[in-house]
Amino acid sequence: MKKYTTTIVCLLTYILNAQVNLVEVNENSKSGNYKDILTSFYQLAVKDFSGEEKSIGFNSTLFALKSKANPNLLKDVNYIEATFSRNFQFNFKIDLNKDLKYTGFTGGISYALINNRNETLANFRGTPLEAKYNDLSEFLGTVQATIGNQIALDATISDKKKEFELLQNAVDEILDYKSDLTSSKNPYVNKILKAIDPQIASKGYGETITNSSGLMAHLNELTQAYYKELQSKGLLTIATDGTSNESGKFNKASFSITYLKGNKEAWNEIDLRAKLIYADTLVTDHLPRTELNTKIGSNFKFGNDYKKQSYLEIKAVAEYNKIFNNVLSDEDDEVITANAEIRLRIADDLWIPLVIKYDIEKANFLGFLNVTYNFEGF
Repeated sequence: MKKYTTTIVCLLTYILNAQVNLVEVNENSKSGNYKDILTSFYQLAVKDFSGEEKSIGFNSTLFALKSKANPNLLKDVNYIEATFSRNFQFNFKIDLNKDLKYTGFTGGISYALINNRNETLANFRGTPLEAKYNDLSEFLGTVQATIGNQIALDATISDKKKEFELLQNAVDEILDYKSDLTSSKNPYVNKILKAIDPQIASKGYGETITNSSGLMAHLNELTQAYYKELQSKGLLTIATDGTSNESGKFNKASFSITYLKGNKEAWNEIDLRAKLIYADTLVTDHLPRTELNTKIGSNFKFGNDYKKQSYLEIKAVAEYNKIFNNVLSDEDDEVITANAEIRLRIADDLWIPLVIKYDIEKANFLGFLNVTYNFEGF
């Protein structure tokens, strides 16, 4: 009885780990552009690194703080249920001048009214991928129990604990979508695959799925389709913030709305943004004014690896800025620019975004170098 209990516990342990990996895949599939709108854990960002008005910002979510105290929240069941805390983000930003002197502080919050990217984890249940993955897990559980029983009864095996670990490693390797089973050095991998072939054939999946290699290839196809579907989901956020100057006096507030939507081929996403700003002109009479900033863009992603991470993103943007009242003498009440945002992933969590703006009316260029670092919670 003990050997069967050990086998079941080992399999359950792997399934729990797979739940964490599913959440991790969900995070990997998000573009750098997406995480600048809504981070899942922590983000440190330096804006306009080479310009005259710099800032250092920190973004985080309520879920990040809660998961730090309770790591079990990272398992997909708990992750899905934490809807409010996952979608509630707060941010702080310190403003600096070209000499790195403090010029003000900004604090704000944002909330995702629609966040279908994370909800897809719930929709994964009941799909053909889950059904066939469960079949594979059942096949593996049966064969693992049989081989485990053989190990337990084999008097020639002196270190049974080591042999059970080798058997469990083989099961883990088969269930891992990144594994190259053809080059596996684990002797149990091939033995298990041959043993589950009759069970797969008896299931009657179809002409292309009659053995383990056919089932694994089909699962890989379904997984790739799932990843692409994951990246096509929409995100709609609202945000508000307030800014004070170096003496602590309030001088700016804004309200914004952002919508991001990918396509099913997972290579680009539509980016729509609008922000209404109330600000003090900071001249002698301190006249208040309101501005509207809108952006329409498309973000293209390149270089996905097995983690489903993009390594280069290029976003083409048309930007319109309108000042409704109290326009200063040295500025225009309307400005239209064509922007290009080039985002390069230096490491898994480190991005270098470069923003280039072209003023259509004045025919001049502006450049802004940023740095963002996303601290994941895994």
